[in-house]
Amino acid sequence: MRLIKPIHEAILSALVVLVAVVGSILLLYWHASNIQMESARENLANLASAASLLIDVEQHQSLETVPDRPSSRYDRAVAPLVAFHRKVSSIKYLYTMVRREGKIRFVLDTAWSIKAANPDLEIKGSEILEPYMEQDPEMIAALREGRTLVNSEPQTDRFGTFLSGFSPFFDRDGKLAGIVGVDYSLGDIRARSAELRRAVWSQIFLAVAMSMVIGVAIWRERNREFQDRIERDKINAALDQSRARFLGIAEAAGEYLWELDAELNYTMISDRIEQLLGYNPREMVGRHPWEFSPAEDVEAYRAFWSELMTEPGRFRNVEIRKRHLDGRELWISISGNPFIDAAEKIAGYRGTGNDITERHEFIQQLEESKNSAEAADRAKSEFLAVMSHEIRTPMNGVLGFTNLLAQTGLDPQQREYVQTIQQSGDALIVIINDILDFSKIESGQLKLERTPFGIRDCLYGVLNLTAHQASAKGIELRAEIGDHVPQTIRGDMNRLRQVLLNLVGNAIKFTEKGEVVVGVDSRRVGMEEGKVMHRIEFRVSDTGIGIDHASLHRLFHPFSQADTSTTRRFGGTGLGLAICRRLVELMEGEIGVESTAGAGSTFFFHFIAPEDTGSETAPATGTDMPAFSTGKRVLLAIADAATRRSASRSLHQWGISTSVLRAPGEVVRLFGNDGCPDLILLDDDFSEDGPEGAAHRFFEATPEGAAPPPIIFLSRLPGLPQGQPLGPFAATLCIPLLREPFFEAVTQILSRESEMIRHSHPTPAQQSPDDSAQLRILLAEDNPVNQRVATLMLNKLGYQAEVVSDGVQALERFRKESFDAILMDIQMPNLDGLDAARHIRAMEPMADGRPPTYIIAVTADAIQGDRERALEAGMNDYLTKPLQPAALKEALSRAFARRSD
Repeated sequence: MRLIKPIHEAILSALVVLVAVVGSILLLYWHASNIQMESARENLANLASAASLLIDVEQHQSLETVPDRPSSRYDRAVAPLVAFHRKVSSIKYLYTMVRREGKIRFVLDTAWSIKAANPDLEIKGSEILEPYMEQDPEMIAALREGRTLVNSEPQTDRFGTFLSGFSPFFDRDGKLAGIVGVDYSLGDIRARSAELRRAVWSQIFLAVAMSMVIGVAIWRERNREFQDRIERDKINAALDQSRARFLGIAEAAGEYLWELDAELNYTMISDRIEQLLGYNPREMVGRHPWEFSPAEDVEAYRAFWSELMTEPGRFRNVEIRKRHLDGRELWISISGNPFIDAAEKIAGYRGTGNDITERHEFIQQLEESKNSAEAADRAKSEFLAVMSHEIRTPMNGVLGFTNLLAQTGLDPQQREYVQTIQQSGDALIVIINDILDFSKIESGQLKLERTPFGIRDCLYGVLNLTAHQASAKGIELRAEIGDHVPQTIRGDMNRLRQVLLNLVGNAIKFTEKGEVVVGVDSRRVGMEEGKVMHRIEFRVSDTGIGIDHASLHRLFHPFSQADTSTTRRFGGTGLGLAICRRLVELMEGEIGVESTAGAGSTFFFHFIAPEDTGSETAPATGTDMPAFSTGKRVLLAIADAATRRSASRSLHQWGISTSVLRAPGEVVRLFGNDGCPDLILLDDDFSEDGPEGAAHRFFEATPEGAAPPPIIFLSRLPGLPQGQPLGPFAATLCIPLLREPFFEAVTQILSRESEMIRHSHPTPAQQSPDDSAQLRILLAEDNPVNQRVATLMLNKLGYQAEVVSDGVQALERFRKESFDAILMDIQMPNLDGLDAARHIRAMEPMADGRPPTYIIAVTADAIQGDRERALEAGMNDYLTKPLQPAALKEALSRAFARRSD
């Protein structure tokens, strides 16, 4: 208030001066404005009176009688007024007016002459006896009373806004002949008023400045005596406010403030400490901080103070226990730093303390919860591993012996029973795999790989695996690959294959006729870590039963299908699409479906993946045959009409001619008439003698001295090596034919035809050397049933094996004899397969020149990481139970290839 009072006095004084001065100026302005207006009216009256004396009344009246403009008569009559107008620049219009026929009419008007001399002027002239339609009261009064009058206020008519004066003129008889009108432009009057207003405003501004100077002078004079005392009051108030604010913030945050001297004795501690520890702050002054902590924390407390001493100016923090007055222990977070005295020595320490007991207890609970969750995860993982092993082990025996039984001499009814057992067992394995996969995903154990792989290889692998299902139902299965799809990306090919297999398998299962189309496309979405990122988009379309709109939202949920009738009709657990969704989400992608009941479905998904340009991947197959295809002819020995049409259409597009062999017995005649073809396409239904018998016929029909044509075997059997030689066949392909593998096989065979060395008349017994008789195999398996299954499968494939029951026996046999391949069960008594593999790898360097043994893990486990653990233990390959003959044969073929290298 002491500071504000002088300001009020200064402002009030300045306002009084300002009001007085401004009031005087405004009064003077009002008076001057009135004088200015009266002067203008008086001047107008004088000008009008002077102009009326210049009128030649007789000439004026003659023009009224005989209007004539423009004319010399009019010019002589108006000339005096024109001269007068030019001398007085403030005049806008000068004219004469008379009353005729009850109306006021113009006669003379100087505007015509003024306008002619100055064309740029914005003035308008009036004609003789042109009526004046507006009502100007002073004009009417002047014509009626015959006296000089001036407008009291500016008037507006069609010529503009003016202040006008009117003066009468009379004839010789003293009779009123008319009036002279003189118009002042309102702009001129306003210009004079503006000059006056500017003068007034300059005086007002000067008055304001003078008032401010007076106010400031008064304020400075009155304020000087209070200044010192006010400054002291402000400083004291600020200090009190700052101290109260700081204490309030600390108390609100649950902290207490403390201060120690250089000897680490409390000199001050805030009241908050009593709420935390129960001690009166005054009782704690003069004592050391560690006196209030458990004995085991004293050393940690001393270390904290030592750090503060060694690094002055730096805040330190320690979390330590303190003992409450009632014996309880609390966790306190203490922060502080030293402060320096005038001699730049440490004078003491200041800081804060905060109760963090609840936080410590919460962290401890979190740790316990984390340990419990990890223990539960481990238990779940162990349970999954045990369940996988325990379920797959008997299933290996069931399916293994079923496969072996199917290869024995059975009557039709027995074969039907065996096939039913096989189909049921396969369905059970699918269900087991779905449940285990879903459990792994839910428990977070499933981790995706990021390795290079070819998209086309993955897609064609899926189509090869499902081709026999489509062919059995007469469904066309084809692929559509976009032009921008990269050759190689980085990701998890196995999981991508799993998603595609599920979607394609469902499409075939729910389609009775028509087609299933698997499409893939890509578009670039930017760069990341120097690699081109692609959005890979897959779609699987079918012409099947479709899905009604109300059921779409349930499709990707666990144990859910479109409706219960679907499960009864087609089977399934309802986990497949749920697993697909989780896998696509792990790829950071999305999956969806579009479908209409009865009109088919389209499942689609996408994910982002980097292109891998460093991998050596074959370029995409084109559709233009090389030059050596010209003149080539292919013989189609294909019983299935759809396959024959598809093959013929593709070959013709590539510029290769075809001929059709209708029956095996026509081959001799056809070769004799047309000569040997360059290539033969043979399917597995063409001859009752089987594909090997048909091949034998072709070789026998080859003219003497000619090389037998190469044969591509087309089969619906799953598991055949796609595009690879097999027995008497140059290559094998799965039905339905896929365009790119078909193209690649044809081009490779035709390109090397001239270099191939063929036997003249090979027979099925004269196939390429069989690796079965050349492999020494050791089977390590503890389960007698599984021993029998594996032994019989090996025998069917043409192999012999020695059998041991655990890892110890396997090591003993390995020390005594060398083996090319070992089928090693993982879970065995005494010594498991992993440790046995490690021992074998350790023993191999001591073997004189013996090549490394190809070890194949055979396990009923199917948990994430099992394959990696097997490979890390030194194994080369990995098979899961139930054993499949095709998978076993491929693994042993790889073993033979490794040994040959």
